[in-house]
Amino acid sequence: MTNILTHKRSRRIKRNEISNSYSDEDDYISKQKENILEEKDEIFNPDFKLDISFHPNFKLTSKKGHFTYYSSETISTGDFYFEVEVTNLNFDIKKYIKSKCINDVQKKYYNPLLKNINLYLPNIRIGIVNSKCDLKIPIGAFGNSYSYRANDGYCLKGGKYLSGNNIYKNGDIIGCLIHLKPPKPKFLENNINNENDLEDICYIKYYLNGNEQPIKIEGIKEGDYYMGVTLYNFAEVYINFSKRKMKFPPKNIEDGIKYICI
Repeated sequence: MTNILTHKRSRRIKRNEISNSYSDEDDYISKQKENILEEKDEIFNPDFKLDISFHPNFKLTSKKGHFTYYSSETISTGDFYFEVEVTNLNFDIKKYIKSKCINDVQKKYYNPLLKNINLYLPNIRIGIVNSKCDLKIPIGAFGNSYSYRANDGYCLKGGKYLSGNNIYKNGDIIGCLIHLKPPKPKFLENNINNENDLEDICYIKYYLNGNEQPIKIEGIKEGDYYMGVTLYNFAEVYINFSKRKMKFPPKNIEDGIKYICI
């Protein structure tokens, strides 16, 4: 049987590549502090491709650090929709970190994390990433990558923050509606004087339990995109690409919604 998750080697260091010396971990973490990510990466960040031809619905889990999952097929033109149900955002990360403080060396490493525990709470990002981007970076962190984050309700547009949407939590269902238009011919790429161009802007709308959120992400670049989620520090979700099992499909979409699974 084909495994529904295809593992991609992360650019970041893997757990089994870390020396027993905690100075190696300290060196690694210090380098991560210079990273553009808000949530601080810890050691482990594999990435997975969801083989939607095998199954349209997945339970996705994470361990320590960021786990990014994305659809095996890209989308490029039209209106697309998928849903994510939050099943675990309540993992006790403070208790987990305290359990690591066994000796003085470990306390030296982990105690600073306890002082900034809000940076390490489980979190979720839902959105899309351009196929030409680095797929190992959490969705929305930079470039043509866009997401909606759980703990603060921020939308992330290439590393920039847009506030105004609601936070989401356990039991909530987040809908993601993506509107993409065909790429322009090269000789028209810099031409934005056409009224139709101004009206037909690529965007993402988000829905929380069927209610459209006030902030949408606009000005998305044309191209091929993967749909997906990034989970942080033991967060868990169900993701659904199947038309038949959508809980809150959007209505009044002029050309109808395309689903990558029926």
